[in-house]
Amino acid sequence: MEEKEWRIVEYVVEALLILWLGYMFLYQNYLLYNWHRGLPLPSKWPFFMIALGIALLFLAYEIGKLEKKPASETKASPEPLERVPDEDAREPMTGEIEETEEEEIRASAPESPQEP
Repeated sequence: MEEKEWRIVEYVVEALLILWLGYMFLYQNYLLYNWHRGLPLPSKWPFFMIALGIALLFLAYEIGKLEKKPASETKASPEPLERVPDEDAREPMTGEIEETEEEEIRASAPESPQEP
């Protein structure tokens, strides 16, 4: 299968999870705040339909976003990009690094009155 088809399968699975979790969240919250003992349980269909709408919106958004991408962006480029060196960014040589570290150490050492 092509990468685009795998993405669509992944989005369908995510939409099914959103459907299930959305249904459970909406129905359980309704029961928690509005249902009282002794009353018959309310119908589950309105909550399922709202969750289905949310899942379909998610699926439409993700597939629309996938369709807008060109095919070149969905696949990784096989050749690595070359690093162009900046003229201003010159890498210091090892001797220069050692000299600057010694200077920093000497400059950052606290002066003690006990030193001669």
